[in-house]
Amino acid sequence: MDVERDMTITSEHVIRRNRGWYTAQGLLFVLAGLVAFFLPVMTVLTVDIILAGLLLVSGAYQIYQGITDRSGWLVLSGLLSVIIGGILLFMPMAGAVALATLVAFFLFVEGVIEIMLALQLRFSRRWGWLLAAGMLSVILSIVLLVGWPGQTVALVGIFLGVNFLLYGISILVITSSIGDAHRPEGSR
Repeated sequence: MDVERDMTITSEHVIRRNRGWYTAQGLLFVLAGLVAFFLPVMTVLTVDIILAGLLLVSGAYQIYQGITDRSGWLVLSGLLSVIIGGILLFMPMAGAVALATLVAFFLFVEGVIEIMLALQLRFSRRWGWLLAAGMLSVILSIVLLVGWPGQTVALVGIFLGVNFLLYGISILVITSSIGDAHRPEGSR
């Protein structure tokens, strides 16, 4: 029990020391969540196109470097990146559907991490917000994996939006509660 309490005190200290950064992070996640929630298909297609660009550029560089270094494996890796990047770029809806599996995995892992972080902060006020966000992320990941035919792309954007929004709110609520909990009496 003392180890858990020490971990919570350390976490609170880190949050208090970096309060401005956590507040900015929370606000950015809330903003990203709102955009993704209200423009879900556009969000997924934007992620798809950015990923395509990254794969094409890195693949082209790997091919160049592989030829320069006479590394067949590097050339092969570069070709794979270019092919996948091209598919994502020229068939964005197909790429977006495939991206749903990656987003489901992300939501699941992120949800588990949020739950563990919430349990670490359970001695703090309002830790339940982070716990709820984590549990919802796990549930959303399962819904994505099970899938609702024809709605996958929109669901990915909406679920990312919900995840980002709740995570941002959780950060803001926890950050404000830790600041409030440690103010000297009479300084409010």
